[in-house]
Amino acid sequence: MGWRNPLWRAPPIARNHPSHQAPLPAALRKRGAWALLLHDIIEGTNATLPKGTPADVIQLVADMTFPGGTGQEIEEIWGKPEEVRLLKLYNKTQNLIDGRGLNPSGKQRYITYTRDLIADVEKNYPTGLNITTVAKAICDKRQTELDAEQADA
Repeated sequence: MGWRNPLWRAPPIARNHPSHQAPLPAALRKRGAWALLLHDIIEGTNATLPKGTPADVIQLVADMTFPGGTGQEIEEIWGKPEEVRLLKLYNKTQNLIDGRGLNPSGKQRYITYTRDLIADVEKNYPTGLNITTVAKAICDKRQTELDAEQADA
């Protein structure tokens, strides 16, 4: 989908929303926010990671980046750590919020992939994470739009 606005992705994971039944650990939130920000900058530009970036964040960014694009990502993401899949849910949700640049078949693939990430995150993380609620709502909205587009075609 290309580089959008990485600043949106970092704040939601960085703060601990009061509605969380069991919040994400502070260290995961910090690492995740940093990795989400750097991943999009690296993926969408020729920039390199800043000096002093911690090794665990460097590894997250590497694990989140797929040079072969979405097809490669969909195939390989399930072999990545749970934390990477959580961060990819933030990433894909923002891409669906933006909603640009996808043809109907690409949009359907993206919605299906995001729903798979939601199920994975719900299995591996505490219930009540806002990202799963937001992601479900965005997937439902985009699916409704896609269904309407296809009915009109």
